[in-house]
Amino acid sequence: MSIDDKNNWLYLEYGLFKSKAFRELTRAAIDILFEFYMVAPKKKVNGFKGKEWIRPYNGKIEFTYKQAKEKFGYSKTTCSKCIDQLIDRGFLELTHKGGGMEGDKNKYAILENWKRYGRKDFIKKDRERGFRKIGFMK
Repeated sequence: MSIDDKNNWLYLEYGLFKSKAFRELTRAAIDILFEFYMVAPKKKVNGFKGKEWIRPYNGKIEFTYKQAKEKFGYSKTTCSKCIDQLIDRGFLELTHKGGGMEGDKNKYAILENWKRYGRKDFIKKDRERGFRKIGFMK
């Protein structure tokens, strides 16, 4: 999966479209998944075994509800459900839980765990939920 810088094309593995994980996504979750692939494309680099494909910014990808609203018109609730779907099926992992303050955003990594979705060796990850104590406390 990579972007052709000259033509702004996004190349995806054919197996992605055939996978059970992808077929279970909602249309909104697919939009957001493709947005993640666009902002963090794979790059070809020289590795130990010759040319390798890596995501140089993986784990540091920021995507906010505000961006989802501006780009797709999705509400915060819709976006949150989409992110949950993508994490649940092995496409994304939350690497940093933002605090909601300006500048402290959630950060994500793109995974390829979706290839094992529905199998015994699939490792299910859950999104860490923030807990803010609101109101008066003792």
